[in-house]
Amino acid sequence: MTHVLLGTTPSYALQPSSLSLLTKLFPVSKHQPYSFARSLRRVQQARHVHQARHVHQARHVHRRTSDDYLSLVQSLRNPTSQLYSQQISQALLRLRRPYSTKDRTIDAIRGRKNDVTKIRKNDATKDRKYVAKKSLAYRLSAASCGKGQKFVPANNVYPFDTNKQNHVGVETAEHLFERRLNRPNSGQDAFFMSKIGNQNDAVAFGIADGVGGWADRGVDPADFSHGLCSRMAISACNWPATNPLLFPGKLMQDGYDLVLKDRRIRAGGSTACVSCAYPCGRLQTANLGDSGFLLLRTGRVHHYSNPQTHAFNTPYQLSAVSPKTLAQASVFGGAPYIDTPSRADLYVDTLQDGDVLILATDGVWDNLNSQDLLNIVVRKMLDLDAWAWSSSGGLVVSDKLPLLTQLNEAENQDHRQSLQALLASSIVSAAKTASLDPRRDGPFAKEVQKRYPQDGWKGGKADDICALVLVAVERNRQQQQQQENGINDVEMSDGDDDHGDPMDIDERDPRG
Repeated sequence: MTHVLLGTTPSYALQPSSLSLLTKLFPVSKHQPYSFARSLRRVQQARHVHQARHVHQARHVHRRTSDDYLSLVQSLRNPTSQLYSQQISQALLRLRRPYSTKDRTIDAIRGRKNDVTKIRKNDATKDRKYVAKKSLAYRLSAASCGKGQKFVPANNVYPFDTNKQNHVGVETAEHLFERRLNRPNSGQDAFFMSKIGNQNDAVAFGIADGVGGWADRGVDPADFSHGLCSRMAISACNWPATNPLLFPGKLMQDGYDLVLKDRRIRAGGSTACVSCAYPCGRLQTANLGDSGFLLLRTGRVHHYSNPQTHAFNTPYQLSAVSPKTLAQASVFGGAPYIDTPSRADLYVDTLQDGDVLILATDGVWDNLNSQDLLNIVVRKMLDLDAWAWSSSGGLVVSDKLPLLTQLNEAENQDHRQSLQALLASSIVSAAKTASLDPRRDGPFAKEVQKRYPQDGWKGGKADDICALVLVAVERNRQQQQQQENGINDVEMSDGDDDHGDPMDIDERDPRG
C-alpha cells in the first residue's frame, strides 16, 4: 500500500487508481518534490475566495479548517465518489494553468449551486420589480450642424416619439455611398434614439464624434461614428424582454463589435456617450472620450461628466485599425489609440420630474461651458413656463410641462415647437454662433492659451456640433392633466347642447 504525506496531517492510504491519476497529472520532479497538500490548499483557498467575494459579497476571506482538507482527501479513496469525478480532477488540472474566469464560474456553480441559483433569481426579481415601477416618461429630440454648414432648425432638428417610432439614427441603405447621402447634417458627429425592446417608456440614446485625424489617412471618420450609432440603436431596439435591464456599457460594446465585423468600414474611430433611462427614473450613462452629458434640475447643475483624454485634444476613442495601418505604425511609429468600451466612465443617477439631460459632442463643450448651457436652458424653460418661480424664491416644475413636451396632432403642431426640440436647437444655435465668434474665447481657446500661449489662439473653435436633449415628465401629472382637459372639453360640449341651435329649438317647440 502506497502512502502520501500531507504536511502536518496524518497519512492516508490512497487506492492505486487515485495515485496513478495524481502521478499522471503532476509528474514528480527530482529537484522540487510535488506537494499535494500545498496544491490542494491553493485550490480550496482560491475557490473560497471566489465564493466569499461573488456569492456572499464578503470583504474578508476566512481559511478553511483542516477537517475540510481531510474530507477532500478521504473522498479520493473512493474513485466512484462524485467529488472525485467532478471536482478534484478538474481542480488539480487547473493548477497547471492560470485560474481563469471560466474556472471561477465553474467553481461558483458547482461549489454553491443552490446559493448562486437563489441569488440569481432574487436579482432578476428585483430588476423586474425595479423596471415595473412606471412613473416617468421621456421626451427626446436632437439637433445637429456640420462644420462649415448653416444651421437651419427646420431641417436640422430630429424628434423622437416612442409611440410612433422604434428608433432614430439607423442607416438602412445597403451601400456606403447611399448611407452618406441619407445622413443628417451633422458631419462627423452622429446620434441615435431608440426604445429598449418593446418598452415604450424605456429608452436608449447616445452620441458619437468621429475622430478627425483619420481624414489624414484617407478615411472618412463619419462612417465609423454613424455606423456605431446605427448598430447601437438596432441592438437596443432588439433587446430581449427576458432581460429586464440594458446597461450602456453593454450597448456600447455590442455596437463596437458589430462595427468591427463590418467590412465596409475599413478604419476609423470616434468617441461615444451612451445613456439608458427607465420609467422608474433610473439613468445610467457610459462616456468614453471628450463628449459628455450635463444633467440640470430646476435651475441648477445636478450632475456632469468629465472628459477622458490621452493628451490635449487627444480623447479616448473607439477605433477600427486596418492591418496595413498597424504594419506602417510598427515601422514608422505613430500607432493610433485603440480604447475599448470597458474604459468608459460609468455614471448612475435617478431622474426626477422636470429634469433636463443634455448629451453633446465636443463641438458644444469647446465653445460653451456648463454655465452657458444652464443659462440657455433656464431662460427657455422660464419663457415657456416649463419651470416657474415659487413663493420661496426657487424654481419648481410647472403643470404645463406635459403639454409643452407633447405634440398636439389636432392643431398640426410642428415638431420643432416642442420643448425638447426648442432646447436642442437653442443649444446648437448658441454653440454655432460661439464657434464663429473671433472675439469670444470659449473653453477650448482658454485651454490653448494656457498650454500654448505662443500660438495666440483667439475666438471659438469651428467644428461639427450635435446635441441631444431629454426632458423627464412625471406620468401621473401627465395623465391627470389629460383627464382635466377631457373634462373641460365635455363641459364645453354640454354647454353648447343646452343653448342649442335656434332652428333646433323651433323644431322641438313651435312656441319658441
